[in-house]
Amino acid sequence: MGGPAGSLVKPARPGPTTPPLDCGHIQVTTPPAPFRSDKLMVMCRLKTRWTFLAAVAVSAAIVLSVYAVVVCPPPGNEPELVVRVSEVRPVKPNTWLVPAAAVAGGAEGRHVIRLNYLRAQRVPVEVVGRRAGDLVVRGGRLKAGDLVVVPPANVPPRSALAPEGGVSHERLIGLVLEAGLRAARAKNLAESLRFISPGYRDQWGFNRRLLGAMLKTAFQRFDSPRIDLASPPLIEVQGDRARVRLAMRLTAVYAGRRNYLLGDDRAPNQVMVELSRTDKGWKISRVSGLRPLGFEPKFLRMLGAEVGVALSRAEKMRRRTDCMRCKRRMEKRFLGQ
Repeated sequence: MGGPAGSLVKPARPGPTTPPLDCGHIQVTTPPAPFRSDKLMVMCRLKTRWTFLAAVAVSAAIVLSVYAVVVCPPPGNEPELVVRVSEVRPVKPNTWLVPAAAVAGGAEGRHVIRLNYLRAQRVPVEVVGRRAGDLVVRGGRLKAGDLVVVPPANVPPRSALAPEGGVSHERLIGLVLEAGLRAARAKNLAESLRFISPGYRDQWGFNRRLLGAMLKTAFQRFDSPRIDLASPPLIEVQGDRARVRLAMRLTAVYAGRRNYLLGDDRAPNQVMVELSRTDKGWKISRVSGLRPLGFEPKFLRMLGAEVGVALSRAEKMRRRTDCMRCKRRMEKRFLGQ
């Protein structure tokens, strides 16, 4: 989509130029008129001053670039803390058993770090007993099955966590899917990309960057996304690879009306999610089977062209027709036309 054409401006005719001075190696040609050496020295000082300022500007730009990359990482690149976790076990109402190494604090109070959608959450506890290497604690905010960090030292509240051990890989993968779906429901792009592998590639030409652009576009166009699973995920782990089968429905609000984007009231959309184990835990490396608005999965390439997916010549010729089909289906589902 282009803006209005700008007016044509006739370039100014260049005037006479003066050969540049190089303060390191000054070369002076015979001038057409007598010249003064003190004038040459002033010009050289000016050039030296501008060279110094340019060097300062370049240095500042480099420092700011490093700061932007290291201190202020782009969306989806927030540093994650790799941690081990342990499951909270019930003893009696409001009383729990946790590893002694999971409890931190001193006279001012004790606490544990609980995983909350793969974020660190500080939960106060009261130690009331000991059993072997575990502590018996009271804490109204804990519940059976919660996972706590072992040990919790140097884990700030709200920090991004990548649990690597302490429970089964199936449980860890379930945490990634749960946190990813929550981030998508909240239209939180940076948090959604946390769970996407840097090496993400799928059969439709999306990498992590293009997938992020696609999610951003979807979050801008649709409101209040709602993701429902028709059945529990089926997780298969083979070494450092895993496959998860999801039966899901996705609805969202467009033009004031809610309707289906994936699946419908008759059947869910069967989706395959592949994950790989990285040094930051399990990450999504490939998704297949998505059928937006009920179209065949290859239609995703047409939608992806809007954010940079490269189409073949035949696909470019077919795109206009396919986009008209999409527009008509959108109008029928969301506008009732």
